[in-house]
Amino acid sequence: MKKTLSYISAIGLMSAAWACGDTNEWTIAGNIADATGSTLYVDMAGVGGWVTLDSVRIDDDGDFSYSHAASAYPDIYRLRLDGKCIYFPIDSTETVSVKTDGRNFDRDFSLTGSAAASMLSEIDRRINSVYDNPAVNADSISRLKRELANMWLSDRNSIVAYYLIQKQVNGKHIFDPSDRFDLKVIGGVATAFKESRPDDPRTKYIERLYLQNRAINNAAIDTIVADEISFFDINLYDPQGNNRSLLELADKNKVVLISFTSYDEDFSPALNLALNKVYERYHDNGMDIYQVSFDNDEFFWRESARNLPWVTVHNPAVNGAELLFRYNIKTLPTLFVIRNGELLERVTDLSDLDRTVTKYL
Repeated sequence: MKKTLSYISAIGLMSAAWACGDTNEWTIAGNIADATGSTLYVDMAGVGGWVTLDSVRIDDDGDFSYSHAASAYPDIYRLRLDGKCIYFPIDSTETVSVKTDGRNFDRDFSLTGSAAASMLSEIDRRINSVYDNPAVNADSISRLKRELANMWLSDRNSIVAYYLIQKQVNGKHIFDPSDRFDLKVIGGVATAFKESRPDDPRTKYIERLYLQNRAINNAAIDTIVADEISFFDINLYDPQGNNRSLLELADKNKVVLISFTSYDEDFSPALNLALNKVYERYHDNGMDIYQVSFDNDEFFWRESARNLPWVTVHNPAVNGAELLFRYNIKTLPTLFVIRNGELLERVTDLSDLDRTVTKYL
């Protein structure tokens, strides 16, 4: 039986994080005119798309406020109203304020509360002014890109820089990695992140984007050594107290199964039995398992995991539910397949697990 996760409870993890108090929360608040009574959604980026954190009602005066437990790293979130989105950066525990109206929600807005928020607001304003112009052409876009690059040239390791190289308009990146100038910008951000944010999950994404496209167009840019991955690294402790990295395990094996589970649930014995069968059959051929437990009782997890042959780690309540959101997990158990540094598919049927592993080996 699968365990459905509520984003309010998130198997008790988010509530535990919130219980730490206001000092560990960020807040987005503000006023949205002409949108009284509407529902505003707060989203965060996950693997494969955006994940809804929660919703909030806009009151009779157009005001709203929403708070959430702070993440380990700076991130980009968005407000969504009737299919329109406002993106905003969160570095730690700040309060970001937004002012706009329902009709021009994503076109005429302001963000205040931090330097990053003000910068992102100005960046989106300039992007919209160019792309909303019927006379937009290659020259005007080229000028915009140089202007934007100069805006954050001295702050290339900021979350706003990451936002900008990921920014898309009409399904296309503004900074196209196949373009030599654009790739130099991406390379600059990758270098800055590698130097100042080596453990940030976004660092590997930027390095991968840079390296793949540098190989294609032979751009003469400073070398960055990085592994190519398409998943967020996980660094948690095993029952013996050793820090175990998902990325390191993926580097050493052809195929890795990521298992998100909870040992105190009814499904756990059947899941681990199925995992053990494929582990015994294929481990010597280059297959391994990285299993993340979300048990509330850490002692119970430790005793249950101690004798399992694969890598078992525990996501403690103090970490909150960030991993669940990152991997867009709504039910436990959830399984993913990684091969050669690429997250390839989600396993939805345990009876098909053997065939799936064989396919990728």
